[in-house]
Amino acid sequence: MGIQLKLFGFEPILNVINAEPVSVLSYEYFLLITPSAGIKQQIKDLKGKLNERIGISKENLNSVPHISLALFREKSNRDNYIIEKAKEAAAAFNDFEILINGARTFDHTYTRDLVLNVESIEIKKLQKTLLHTFNLKAPEKFIPHINIAKGITKNKFGQIETAFHEFDLRDGFICSSITILKREIVISGKQSKSSVYTKIYEAPLDNGIRQKSA
Repeated sequence: MGIQLKLFGFEPILNVINAEPVSVLSYEYFLLITPSAGIKQQIKDLKGKLNERIGISKENLNSVPHISLALFREKSNRDNYIIEKAKEAAAAFNDFEILINGARTFDHTYTRDLVLNVESIEIKKLQKTLLHTFNLKAPEKFIPHINIAKGITKNKFGQIETAFHEFDLRDGFICSSITILKREIVISGKQSKSSVYTKIYEAPLDNGIRQKSA
């Protein structure tokens, strides 16, 4: 049985009691890097501190720290294929260190995101390999990061600008695997909804394929 994750805090869990019939539109697969337990706790603490200062949404407060690599949808359930291809891509990499190098912001028209810089040449190489493996189009700009909170109004953000250094986490962890999550996108009545993400596999880096083929 997979592990259910509310990756972005609140994900609507479908209630089928007295509900209209539902049908699956597609399956969404999300490939990411999961930080170490220690790093996740530190980020959770930063979220709590931010919530005390300005109040943040439940989505931001409860979201699981991660570094996004690839997100795509399939019309049918392709778990076995996705897992095998991810294992193949992961096998080309050794474990590598990821440095967390302080906080920064992503600015939008009316809001700002508070994120943590992450540094490692291997992250971009890994993402490029995954995009090639699954024949996905590369994003216009890929900036590896870990979210603390997204969509903070600029008025609220102004309340913490003088205390920005308090969120300036500097640490690191070893990446040794790729986490694969899946959720169903369904239609109920005239609305499309998503289930919670379920972890279906943890693809280890360098699982021996490379040595066997050498």
